[in-house]
Amino acid sequence: MRRTIGAAATAATVAGGILLSTSPDAGARLAPSSATTGDPRGDHAASHDGSSNGTTASASGAPATPDRPSAAGEHDGPTRHVGADMLVIGDSYTSGEVLDDPTARFTTLIAERMGWTENNVALGGTGYVTAWGTPDDPRPDYQDVLDSLPDPAADVVMVTGGGNDIGAWDDLGDQYDAVLDFFTDLRDRYPQATIYVVSPFWNAADEPGSLPQIRDDVRRAAGEIHATYLDVGQIMQGHPEWILADGDHPNEIGNEVIADRLITLIDASQVGRYDDDVSTPQALRD
Repeated sequence: MRRTIGAAATAATVAGGILLSTSPDAGARLAPSSATTGDPRGDHAASHDGSSNGTTASASGAPATPDRPSAAGEHDGPTRHVGADMLVIGDSYTSGEVLDDPTARFTTLIAERMGWTENNVALGGTGYVTAWGTPDDPRPDYQDVLDSLPDPAADVVMVTGGGNDIGAWDDLGDQYDAVLDFFTDLRDRYPQATIYVVSPFWNAADEPGSLPQIRDDVRRAAGEIHATYLDVGQIMQGHPEWILADGDHPNEIGNEVIADRLITLIDASQVGRYDDDVSTPQALRD
């Protein structure tokens, strides 16, 4: 599929909370332009000061410590209660459209284990600023998806991905401001929702050179709206047995692995929450 920027959104009727997800699609992941070309973070590192307002739960040992105390508790409350509504918006990783059984996707597994009600309206080819599609089947970017939604009472918001945006960062440069605009609109629309943002991850191959910059942009923007950033690392890397025959999308085992990691991080973020007496999240140990 060709990549388009700012394609018109497909309207979706939703209810409850939001799970926004962008796991990269095969078109973006396997294209020649996705090859590693070196670390592009120099200009980016100079343009953002590294501060973060949100909690970070990390898969690599301990939650990352923001430079100053977080106000995440002003918005985010414990979400391990049965009956929370979760709306899923994302790409083909999240929709499960390439699986024999789409309900084997990691978002459905999370919803079942957490006792949440999932509303999955994910579409392949979506991203923070990128829309992959055809003239006959246009796909939205995240901002278009958000703008198309009604105003349900959101319990849970989870945003994951960024791999479909590799081409945009390569072609247009740092898109931090666009990511921040999206997250700001998301928080304004759902001020009381618990918002989780999952770090962008790749398939079993080495990640493209621009993905670290996308990941850093997403982390910083999430902190600005006091979201909880769930750092899964490169969870699929080196595990082709967790990937479908297309070489890109996680298979049923891969989806189980992703779901397990995210639930662990969600639980850890609850005990690692900032409050008046705690300035650093508790360590998460794998």
